Amino acid sequence: MKTPSLCSLARGNALGNRCAGPALLSVEANADVGAMERRIDNFGDEASLKFLPPGRLVVVPTPGDHHCLFHALGHLARHHNHPKSHLFFDERRNEVKVVRLRDHICYVLDRDWDALATDHPELALANKREYLKDMRSNRWGGEPEIDAALRVFEGVNIAVWSNEMPNRPPVLHSIFKTDEPSDRGVVTWPVHAERTHFSWMRKPAVPSTARKGPPPTPLSTPSYLEVRDAASSRRRRENPRGGGNLDDMLADVRQRMERKYRLSQTGA
Repeated sequence: MKTPSLCSLARGNALGNRCAGPALLSVEANADVGAMERRIDNFGDEASLKFLPPGRLVVVPTPGDHHCLFHALGHLARHHNHPKSHLFFDERRNEVKVVRLRDHICYVLDRDWDALATDHPELALANKREYLKDMRSNRWGGEPEIDAALRVFEGVNIAVWSNEMPNRPPVLHSIFKTDEPSDRGVVTWPVHAERTHFSWMRKPAVPSTARKGPPPTPLSTPSYLEVRDAASSRRRRENPRGGGNLDDMLADVRQRMERKYRLSQTGA
């Protein structure tokens, strides 16, 4: 079920140009979208628009091959570790199983056609057989397919953000709310729509240089006593018979010097 939020500000985009009356817009608190609750009284009033806070989410592009919505949904399922993600994402090839995901969404469309048509008039006006035939091949997905995806991926809401205003952050266009919550709770998946293209969104990646926790302790310069003790320990390891006594070491040095002197005199 879709909870409408904003009118399209430009015709011809991926979600059409349909809007409804005032609605209570509520998104569950989660790591991607954040908590927000607001009543939209005037969809055409710019003051009522919900802009995406800077740095909250980044857009991850999808291929422009008529399957962009299904690519986005498959990647979101994998990114959020949905229990069904293995059905629609090939880890070895690192790609979405588009054909399988289309088949599952078309199965829901076929099964719940009349119920979905109440929220999506384009279904009521379409020829069901031709619509499903095209959707199973390469027809662009839109609002009805997002709504059907909620019945494929249980426990998921889908928030659609759209760049409909030049040089402005993405605007919250619609929220599609699930009627089938799961034991894992409800998670909101953010989708980005720009004209006729869908991408998926996620939190910005944390730089690898960023550290968590206290900074590392800087290396300290060893004191003279620490250096002397370390040298004495090394000498004792190398010459156990010396014992490391200072007088013994001085005597040993003296003996070496005397031996060297005698050798020099003998050579002369």
